[in-house]
Amino acid sequence: MNRAAKTGIVFAVLAAALYAVSTPLSKLLLAHMPGTLMAGFLYIGAGVGMDVMAAVRKAKQKETSEARLTRADLPYTVAMIVLDIAARIVPRNTGAPSSAGKRGKDAGRRREDDVGEAFLKKGPPPHPLSK
Repeated sequence: MNRAAKTGIVFAVLAAALYAVSTPLSKLLLAHMPGTLMAGFLYIGAGVGMDVMAAVRKAKQKETSEARLTRADLPYTVAMIVLDIAARIVPRNTGAPSSAGKRGKDAGRRREDDVGEAFLKKGPPPHPLSK
């Protein structure tokens, strides 16, 4: 097996591990911030990571063999981003029960409302690992 194939395998396993860890960490953070803010942080983090990778490649003056995005790709790229964000926001604003299975009078109430109200009344909650 050549070096490029080994490097690709290592990166694939690393990506899978980071993806697996991100869900439990996101759930911990969602107890302290609205979901829309969390989505924004995830997008900003992805953008910063890509900028760092681009800067490292530029510093090494390493050519990429990937095809560049063209103007014809722009509508699809924008639609993908908008739909991804909308998929996270729209179900929470429609009054549909969440995946947590809320029933009854609180079925349409968003969890972010609870977190936001608690933050405004009492200040930030204690850090979960500070016990």
